[in-house]
Amino acid sequence: MPRRFVDLSITLCNDVVSDPPLLRPEISYKRHGETMPELAHFFPGVTVDQTPTGQAAWFA
Repeated sequence: MPRRFVDLSITLCNDVVSDPPLLRPEISYKRHGETMPELAHFFPGVTVDQTPTGQAAWFA
């Protein structure tokens, strides 16, 4: 018997109401230069000048 995949996912965006208000996802957009706190969380001691592009989220 062949298998069939059904994709039930939806695109996440702030403008489409997809869930009840308490469970609604909220996307916060940031520029690469604003993400150093997140990078420092995963790589303690790394500074922006040590990244390949001089910005924190060079991997995104």
